[in-house]
Amino acid sequence: MGASNGHEAVVGLLLERGADATVRSVSEEKSLLHWAALGGNEAVVRMLQMNGADVGEALGMAAARGHEAAVRLLLRANADVDVLELQLRGPATDPIDTLRILRILYGSFEAPTNPLIL
Repeated sequence: MGASNGHEAVVGLLLERGADATVRSVSEEKSLLHWAALGGNEAVVRMLQMNGADVGEALGMAAARGHEAAVRLLLRANADVDVLELQLRGPATDPIDTLRILRILYGSFEAPTNPLIL
């Protein structure tokens, strides 16, 4: 999949030829922007965002994967930061994802030395 693997030329060509930037995968119901944020490719995220993709749903995935450039781009495109705060409160949030999200939200965030204290 071009969006998640960062194939800028492929995504660009498809968008030029009229591909819908808001399309979702049938099996997982994820958007192209979601997959691009997962892969952390800032250029593909920007292309999709400029072509009408919904920036809100991709923000949490980009943050959880630690893709700061993609997160900043999505925030500049008015993605709702509350998505990250809701993700932090979610029961399934991985501790490592939590640390990445906190670092992006609040800048440098030192992980505790005791792994049992998060």
